[in-house]
Amino acid sequence: VALVCNKQPEQAFIEKIENLDYIESIEVIPPFLNLSFNNKLVKLFKQKTPNNNMSASVEHTSTVAVYPLNLAVFRSSVIGEWIRRALVYLGFKAKGRIWVQDSARQVALVNYALQSECRIAKKTGFGKGDHTIGRIFAESILQMVGGDELSTKKVRHIAAELFPFGYSGVRRPCNSDWINDVLLGWQTTFNLAEICIDHFDRDQSFVKDGWESTINSARKIHINPSFLTLSSGNINEKNLTYIERSILYYCYLLKQSHISFSVVPYRQLEKQQFAKRIACAVEGRDETDLTIIPFGDTKVEDRKSVV
Repeated sequence: VALVCNKQPEQAFIEKIENLDYIESIEVIPPFLNLSFNNKLVKLFKQKTPNNNMSASVEHTSTVAVYPLNLAVFRSSVIGEWIRRALVYLGFKAKGRIWVQDSARQVALVNYALQSECRIAKKTGFGKGDHTIGRIFAESILQMVGGDELSTKKVRHIAAELFPFGYSGVRRPCNSDWINDVLLGWQTTFNLAEICIDHFDRDQSFVKDGWESTINSARKIHINPSFLTLSSGNINEKNLTYIERSILYYCYLLKQSHISFSVVPYRQLEKQQFAKRIACAVEGRDETDLTIIPFGDTKVEDRKSVV
């Protein structure tokens, strides 16, 4: 486990924890405090027989499906999988889930690039689905912003290095189901990392019959911070804000299991906590039924130890 510290750990603290039976080693590499554990750690918890009446959902790595997974989001994957395995160990029927944000603007850019047959989309040899779409997404940005020949070549060279096609023989991405190509690419990566993903939750999973009444109910709930407010305009699926979609997704998540966890970047913590509180109120659930787990750096001025 790597902890991020805002100052050098005190020697007294290190001496106190290094004598614990389950600590294998301690290494201080500012700003990181790296802890290694031995097998005695599992003795702190009694493994329980799986109980189908105890269900849990762990949502992590939720992003837009227009490029491969990267280290920035994969931290979320590792944390989410650790939580899922811990819950399984404690007897929960725990499922890993990813919210595939397929209504984002980036998706429209890829659709346009495919329909207009940009230079990458015209190729006949393609690689892993997420790599292929990553190249097409990069090309769509070039189409949108333009640029001189040197800059264009540089962007295309970087994209080719980041998203190699290889020789996997994957077919040309189709306009209708290219997101599935990306998800298959992600699944391959997760399988290699031994991370269990049971469900890819696309927007159509929860923005369906009755979602308008959920948003109406959410708008009637007043929760601080006051600067995070929901729109009062006409309800339209195309105009849903990110917070409104988060509320809909958390309502959906709460219906899937007894307890749920959502691993989010620290920069989104306040918004996701807001969405969680409204979702719990709409669904009539206790706020302890949905736990938000932040990861990554906090603001410099108030940084605390986070994974």
